[in-house]
Amino acid sequence: MQLRIVQQTGYLRAELRGRETPEEMREALWTILAQCGRSGMSSVLISTHASRPLFKVEEFGLSAFLEEMSDTCKVALVAENQELRASDEYIAHMAQAKRINVRAFRSETVAVRWLCRSADSTRGSSYWRRRYKFSRIVIAGAPEEPGVYALWQGEELIYYGRDFDGATIRLRLLEHYHGKLEATHYSWEMSPEPVAREGQLLREYQEVFGRLPRLNSATA
Repeated sequence: MQLRIVQQTGYLRAELRGRETPEEMREALWTILAQCGRSGMSSVLISTHASRPLFKVEEFGLSAFLEEMSDTCKVALVAENQELRASDEYIAHMAQAKRINVRAFRSETVAVRWLCRSADSTRGSSYWRRRYKFSRIVIAGAPEEPGVYALWQGEELIYYGRDFDGATIRLRLLEHYHGKLEATHYSWEMSPEPVAREGQLLREYQEVFGRLPRLNSATA
């Protein structure tokens, strides 16, 4: 196995080649984490090449690794082929279940853009991490303001929406609730330009996953 870690502007880039065993994956992860500590970096791009996909995450100690990561860490996973990408997506799903910000990307360019996005350019990003139970009582606390919102089913983001025709974020969420939409949680972000912001969110999602959120695809 070859592991090359280079400090870039705003993130660490770890290139992993020839990883065959869970033991090698465990060694690579802890080496990357140690380098994060030494460099003070909390954003990492892991690019995997010529390696065997791994799906039995406990074999390489993913849970223990995630427990050591702080909630400020961002990890982008990029792989050279579909089989490795499926493995990365599974790892990202397991990490997100522990509220760790790990995402799998199809393109290194998009991954770097996500890693290096400044706080100003993602003013609403903290709202997407705050998920509220999709119930009538909780929705009553949503803003009576214009903006955008996300609906979740478990860990899957299933829909991006916005206010329109004078309907606020709260009213739109109530419409979905009364329509018996099978969401479990929601997030929101106030925006003076909800149409533009919704379009931006949908484009970013499609760049990452190669498709729209499930319910946006159904209504497109």
